[in-house]
Amino acid sequence: MKKSEKNNNNKNEKNLKKNEKNESRVKSFFQQVVDTIFLSGLNLFLFVSLTIIISSFLFFFKIKIGIYNVVIALISSLIISFYFNKKKIINNIIGIVISIIILMFSMYICKHTYDITWDGNTYHKLAIGLLKDGYNPVYETPEEFIKSKKASFDIQTKEFLWVQHYPKASWIFNANMYKITKNIETSKVFGMLLIYITFCFSLSFFYKKIIFLLSFIMAVLLAMNPVSIPQAFSNYVDGSMGLLLFIIIISLVSITINIEKEEKNPNNKLEWLIMAMAIIICINLKFTGLVYSGMFCASFFLLWISKAYKTGDFKLKTKNYLIYYIVVVLISLLIVGNSSYLTNTISKHNPLYPLIGKDKQDIITNNSPKSFSERNAVDKFFTSMYGVPSNITILSSSDVPKTRLPFKTNKEEIKKYSIPDVRISGFGVFFSGIFTISICFIVYYLIKFCLNKEYAIAKYIICFLVVSTILVLITDGSWWARYTPYIYLLPLLVCYLLAMNKKLISKLACLIILALIVANNYLILDTTIDTHIYQYKIINPSMIKMKKISDKIGYVDVSLRNDSFSSLLYNFKDKKINVKNHKDVSTLKKPRYVNYYFYDELTTNSTANKEKVKK
Repeated sequence: MKKSEKNNNNKNEKNLKKNEKNESRVKSFFQQVVDTIFLSGLNLFLFVSLTIIISSFLFFFKIKIGIYNVVIALISSLIISFYFNKKKIINNIIGIVISIIILMFSMYICKHTYDITWDGNTYHKLAIGLLKDGYNPVYETPEEFIKSKKASFDIQTKEFLWVQHYPKASWIFNANMYKITKNIETSKVFGMLLIYITFCFSLSFFYKKIIFLLSFIMAVLLAMNPVSIPQAFSNYVDGSMGLLLFIIIISLVSITINIEKEEKNPNNKLEWLIMAMAIIICINLKFTGLVYSGMFCASFFLLWISKAYKTGDFKLKTKNYLIYYIVVVLISLLIVGNSSYLTNTISKHNPLYPLIGKDKQDIITNNSPKSFSERNAVDKFFTSMYGVPSNITILSSSDVPKTRLPFKTNKEEIKKYSIPDVRISGFGVFFSGIFTISICFIVYYLIKFCLNKEYAIAKYIICFLVVSTILVLITDGSWWARYTPYIYLLPLLVCYLLAMNKKLISKLACLIILALIVANNYLILDTTIDTHIYQYKIINPSMIKMKKISDKIGYVDVSLRNDSFSSLLYNFKDKKINVKNHKDVSTLKKPRYVNYYFYDELTTNSTANKEKVKK
């Protein structure tokens, strides 16, 4: 009996060791996969960031956008990447190959889709085209550049206001890509690349605490969210700013964990670098990026200095943290922001012109439902969160947004997400229910952590909730999903907390919430893809037909909807279509074309088409 017991014990020990080895191999394999994916995202992020930083810096020396900007950025990004990953050379090489494939694939997708958005075809695309032509926003206005006869077209439009004064990070990168590809539609690639980059960084973050499958799903959902998905095929930047904000928050949490543990993590310097670049680009993507990133960074800064106070390193650590932030902000405002924050201060004595101060432009009121003028920020936020998906504005309708029960929807509501900036219920048809469930779990976890004195995790949640609440209260238009992308982090934070819990019921709850988010985001993705495939099938044959006419008689008569859509002339140029733009379409005697969001054939002198032009 004793011998048999010993044999059984030996077998059990061997099986345990064997299982441990197998588990170790599996973990090692997945860690290698995660590291390689992270490095592919890192290489792309460095390339994108450095292209923007280098191009902005060269504006000071009157050096316009050119291929050399991209070459310098590419070489610099590779040097930095290999410097920080000396022990992962193979992973890094594979990561570089993956990043090249992602860049080429994204370019291909962009080339075969058209930006059919209002903002994209008014000032975004116009700014990108002018920058590609040689416009230097530090030393000249768009009007002055047009007068110099260096631009591709003689354009006069009110959209120059935004081109001159808005932050230009995405435009600068996209203009560099346009310079290489000679196709303005490929300039949409900035948003697509940030989706992949966010996926890579968040996967690496999630996998530190939870299993690969859940980490992968959560990373995909974080990157492909209700704001970034519908804007992926356009030049809109709200989704991109939200993604950069997610990267900043992930970096802040990672850095804070290292500070709390007082560990000298070899990747710590890289995390500080990633956060710095994310802050720089976020600030120069939209003016609100300065406020959003500043608020989250300030909240974690308070955590850092409180830790330093407890450990007796208050003066030294506070000094180091302040120097870091001061350097990042100076680069953001004076180098990368030289064409917006700096020039606005010099010309208008207001770095945030034209959104605040004297002669400010109100871009929210006319885009809001009429009833919102009488409501406070909290009321508007919850009305939009629990409202029926719609695009009600003062200019389009006097309707009052209607509320509905969570998880209730229909096909007509889902179709509303064919545009990139749905106003009411912009986070998706199921998000109000997901939001409600998430709030319940967050309250539960806060009570639990406080009762158990687990303040380490509780303070991260409190930081996020406090900053998010303040931003909702102070941001004009916080009811609009595109202006509050950080709200989407709430359900994923809940899933992260549930996934870390070993209890089966917690895992099940996590999977249910993730399934709801997947369903919510899939409906938006499906509608977005269907819309762009449909529009491409309309636009592309029309462009081919116009090319044949242009080749045959030397030009095509077109009529843009108004001067705001002058950027569409770049689309014609890229297709080598010579056009004559007519402001008055009634002067055309033969059937020609009118160019709006779409490239429609126009039979003039018909009542139907005249009505179409008026619209």
